[in-house]
Amino acid sequence: RGALMEHWGFCLFYNWPLPIRRRMRRRAEVRAKLKPRYRHAGVYAAAAAACMAFVDLSYIRQGVALPSNREIWWLLAALPLLNGAVVTLGCGGAPVWKRIVTAVVGGIAAVTACTILVAAVWASEGGIPAGMLAVTWMWRTFIFAVVSAIGAIITELRLGELRTE
Repeated sequence: RGALMEHWGFCLFYNWPLPIRRRMRRRAEVRAKLKPRYRHAGVYAAAAAACMAFVDLSYIRQGVALPSNREIWWLLAALPLLNGAVVTLGCGGAPVWKRIVTAVVGGIAAVTACTILVAAVWASEGGIPAGMLAVTWMWRTFIFAVVSAIGAIITELRLGELRTE
């Protein structure tokens, strides 16, 4: 009687992390045999930048300046999560911390490339307020860095068992 909360806490902080730690140890052993890969992060960053630039330029073509982060929250949530997941899946034998750093750097590169592309297109159409562009870049960089890392961590935690062959 009355031990339900204690049981829940024990399961959450002891029973649940044990199999995760065991899986991650096995995964590290399998990955130690693989060669680390990082080049794919640039391809995924370019794809994410193209998606973001498409949305930004479609807003600009409608006569709106850059869309606010509130207007495209769905894109700022889904795109970095997906970026973090696919980057960490493609890193081969890289350790977990390098997978997360690669996902974060890829997210920052995507936002920077998108900002440069939008500035170049918008400059040819009459100019761009540099302050608004800088503030948008800073917020999106922060969002992409944090959410890409979260996507990489979630992917690492949700991966199933790896076969040791």
